[in-house]
Formats: sequence, structure tokens, C-alpha cells
Amino acid sequence: MNTKKVKKHKRWKGPQYIQGKRWSRDLQLFTSSLIELLHAKVSLTDGIRVAAIDAPTSKLRHVMLAVHEGVCAGEPLSTSFQRLPYFFPKYYVDMVRSGEDSGQLLETMEDIETMLMGQDELRNQISNMTVYLFGIAGVTVFLGYSLINNVFWKLAAIFKESNATLPPLTALVVSLRDPAGWMLNIVVGLFIIGMLITYFRGPYQLRRVVGFVATVIGAPFGFLIVRRHNALAYSTSILSRMTRAQMPLDVAFRTAATLDIPKRISKAYSRVADRIEAGSGLNESLTPEAKSLGAPFLEMANLGESSALVSEAFEELSHFHRSKAHYSARLSLAILEPTGVMIVGVGVFLLYSGLFTPILFLAR
Repeated sequence: MNTKKVKKHKRWKGPQYIQGKRWSRDLQLFTSSLIELLHAKVSLTDGIRVAAIDAPTSKLRHVMLAVHEGVCAGEPLSTSFQRLPYFFPKYYVDMVRSGEDSGQLLETMEDIETMLMGQDELRNQISNMTVYLFGIAGVTVFLGYSLINNVFWKLAAIFKESNATLPPLTALVVSLRDPAGWMLNIVVGLFIIGMLITYFRGPYQLRRVVGFVATVIGAPFGFLIVRRHNALAYSTSILSRMTRAQMPLDVAFRTAATLDIPKRISKAYSRVADRIEAGSGLNESLTPEAKSLGAPFLEMANLGESSALVSEAFEELSHFHRSKAHYSARLSLAILEPTGVMIVGVGVFLLYSGLFTPILFLAR
């Protein structure tokens, strides 16, 4: 009997957005709609279906209908969200799951809404600063490329004919002529590759690549510190929900270790869970992880254990690290903008010094 190969149907993973701003707006609208439904204490199956009808965009409507389908099938919200990774980030799914497990879904969704609003504000600041810096750098690179290819090489030819030596700055700029062409080709090639990734793999994968590159480039400006504080704020918020639901500490820390957080923090949580499971106290289990988790974590956890208010201590830790993340991000942005302008200014100085120095030399 002849067998035919049947092509498997790919499960829809959510809408794909070219612009992250629109995705963020739709995610905030979905979160606000869900909070309103939870406040009104209406059935989620009926409420999400009605909200889908009133959705302002077709992509958001499709997301709501997909979630509605999962809820009608008896799935928890977190499971329905997990099926749409292009729309719901992993931290979003993890926080909703912790809210369901602790019976505090409404409070968790309100925390997520506050987090999304803070991220959106920071994203707008980064976007405005990036447009400003790239505008200045783009004009400078264009002028520099034009001068190098149309002016500097003629000056070099004049000095060569007169058997004169080019000034050092001018010689340095002339030597950039060939690399400048190669750099332009590299930039164009990377742009084409990025467009191909967007077309064939979707913006979801592209956001992950861009996020990794931004983390590496942003390390000198403190963005790794922001990432660490965000991870601690996110994980301690979930620890607070789970301990408030009377979940054992070792289970809570082991669950926190599976979150989408840096490996150093995740491994620290796993080691803490192992020590608690072996019979150690919370303070004793956290002490060896002082470098990974920080002194405020240990001090607040010790205070929570001694006062029998562990969940409240984790909640305060979440607020502390969230405020530190916002402060570090604003500080990094405040440093990054003048630093970028200074780098562009140094480039302009070298460029025009190299241009006018040989002219003065010829005038003599």
C-alpha cells in the first residue's frame, strides 16, 4: 500500500509584530482587559469572548479568541498563554502561573500591568535616545565617507606629487578609505540578513537576537545590572506569591530556579532549595549565595524568617529590586547619551582636523 507523507500542521504561536511598540500596546490592553474581568468576577469564558469582539486590532482579537478557546477546553490561563509564545513572554506566563497556584491571580495581573507600564516608559526613553544618537552618527558617517572618498584622496595625491609628507591626522583619515567601504558593505549585508531573519523566522526570533546583542553592547553602560535587578524583582515576586500560598520553601525556590532568569541566579536558587530540603534554615541556606543574590536579599530574607513574615519580605525585595532596576536604567541612559555625543564629537574633530591641517600646510 502506498503511503503518503502528511505535512504536520504547525500550531499557531501568536501574531508576529514588526514594531515592538504595537506588541507592547496590545499586551497592555490584554492585561487591562483581564484585570477588569477579574475585578468584575465574571466568567472568563464569556468575558474574554466579549472582550475579543471589542478588541481594537485584529491581532489582539485573534489572541483573545485563542485564549478563549483554551479556557473553554478547561485549560488554566497560563497554559493558554504558553501556547502563544510570540505574544506572551515567558516571564508573563510564569507570573500568571504563580498567581494561579497561590490563588492571587488578580494581584499578580496588577503587578504585571505595573511592570509593563514601567517597561514601556523605559522603552520610549531608549527609543528617543537611540533615534537622536543614530541621527547624529548617521550624518557624521555620511559626511566622513563623502570627505574620505572625494577630498582626502585628492589631498593625498597632491602631497604625493610634491614629494611632501602628509600630516599624521590626515594620513590616519586617508588610511580609513578602504575600511570605510568594507564597513559600508558589512552594514548593508547585516541589514539584508536581518530582513531575511524577519521574513523567514519572524520578529520573535529577531527580538531574541537583538536582545542578546543589546545585552553584550550595553554591558559597559550598566544594562547588565538592570537585567539582574529585573530578574531578582521578577523571581522574588513569584517567591512571595508561592510562600503566601503556604508552599514549602524548597519547592518555591526550586520553582523560581526554572524561571527565565540569568543562569547564575537560577543555579543559586537551586542550591538554596537543596540546602533547605536537607534541613537547613532559610538564612543558613542563603548565606553561601551572597555574591549571586546580594546582601539586601540575605538581610531581608533573614528579617522575614525571624519575624515569620517571609512572603512579605520577598514582596519588599521585589519592590526594592524593581526600583533599583528603574534607577540603574535611567542612570545608564543619562550616561549613554553624552558618551555617544562625545564619541561622535571626537570623530568629527579627527575628521576636520585631518581636513584643515594639510590646507594650512599648503598655505605655508
